[in-house]
Amino acid sequence: MSRTGFISLFLILLITSGVVYKHSQEKLSYDKKESSEGLIAESLLRSATELRLSHSDEEIVFSRTNPGEDWVITEPFEVPLEKAAFDKVYGSIIELRSLNSVEISKADKDVKAYGFDTGEFSFSLSDSNGRKESWLLGKKTNFSEKRYIIKDSEKTIHLVDDSLALNLMKRLSDFRDLSPIKFDPEKVFKINRRIGMEVDTIEKLGESWFFQGVVETIPVDSALIESKLSKWRKLEAEEVIAGGKLDLSKYGLESGLITITLHQKGEKPLIMLFGESVEMDPEGTASKRYFFRLNREEGIFRTRLPSYRDFLQPLELLRDRTPFDELDRSLSAKIVVSKNGQNSDQSLEFSKAGSGWLLSSAKNQEELVKKETVSLLLSRFHDVRILTWLEENRFNQSKFKKDEARLSLEVFDGQERSKGKIYFGRPVETQQVQNIGNLGPPVYGAVQSDNGAIIPAVISSGEFESLQSLLEALE
Repeated sequence: MSRTGFISLFLILLITSGVVYKHSQEKLSYDKKESSEGLIAESLLRSATELRLSHSDEEIVFSRTNPGEDWVITEPFEVPLEKAAFDKVYGSIIELRSLNSVEISKADKDVKAYGFDTGEFSFSLSDSNGRKESWLLGKKTNFSEKRYIIKDSEKTIHLVDDSLALNLMKRLSDFRDLSPIKFDPEKVFKINRRIGMEVDTIEKLGESWFFQGVVETIPVDSALIESKLSKWRKLEAEEVIAGGKLDLSKYGLESGLITITLHQKGEKPLIMLFGESVEMDPEGTASKRYFFRLNREEGIFRTRLPSYRDFLQPLELLRDRTPFDELDRSLSAKIVVSKNGQNSDQSLEFSKAGSGWLLSSAKNQEELVKKETVSLLLSRFHDVRILTWLEENRFNQSKFKKDEARLSLEVFDGQERSKGKIYFGRPVETQQVQNIGNLGPPVYGAVQSDNGAIIPAVISSGEFESLQSLLEALE
């Protein structure tokens, strides 16, 4: 071959190789582009105004008025949407890619092999112009973490990442906020609690809270109110029972075991209804379950017993734990301390006489008492701190009995009117204070207000022991 012929052949081979390389690169680029595109058209993802997730026994519809606006749940009924859960679902739709595909005509003719015959889950996306895509999910493959999926209007079976498919197969309960009691504690100014025919009310007057009793208005510990509202706000549901027309009696909600109403400034009251139900397991063992519902949305929530108990407590038990600290000590004119022993009862009476105080004992003897002693007695009364109040109708008979009080302290004004009385009873049965120095267990007791109402309470051992030591010093 001549030199000229060799050069011509080389140029032809070079040009041919270039054309082949260019074609292969274009094909590779096209394949990459195809593989990077999702199953759902990007234009539909942007313009969609409705998404349906359809289970065999439940359908959830998400809607938005216009593209770019927030989504809401509209079916089976309107409920607040947990945005993070929805974003995960919609993000999975965007990420759906065909990892492999096969034409139905070339696939196994038995559709059961792909799990499309059960119709257990499908989803559809549509926009306001009538454009719509519907997809049916089949079963998971036996050989990889993939799942079959097919578009209703096409004849191609795709394989997609199973984790994305599972993100789509959510239930209504997955989208509902499991802390559904929404309110601003700062706006609450009144709380009503009804159990049966009994109604408790506490109300904020100015900056302070008060229990509205039958006869009197009783101060309530603001810190306890804030703690209680915070716990209510964080109440979590373990299960959501969807539906508007439910048999409330099945959940103990028909008559309502407890109803709590929160009145808020500038808003309609939030009403919370609580109930219980007894269920039998296959072995015949009975167990209780606890439910609540709200007036602001449909459906019923199931909660746990510890959280449920926070709503059982009467509002009166939130009363101030230092019930006499606001009284004017200078108005005190008489103090009576009674000590009940196994052998005899002892009563000491301290009476104001001019600028001093006299002590009268059971022997009808009077003697001057140091002002410091009286100040200590008054501090035991005015500064007493209750550990907790006890629900009267439940614990009055079993935990505290007036005639079993070991000590009592009562203060009167100059008109012989009682300003209140404190009873100290028997120790609380507890293992929590053992082996902690000389600290004794708290005691069951009660506080009697100036209208005569006796409220059972648990009082610290320090309150009891300091008063007892003071009396022993006077004997």
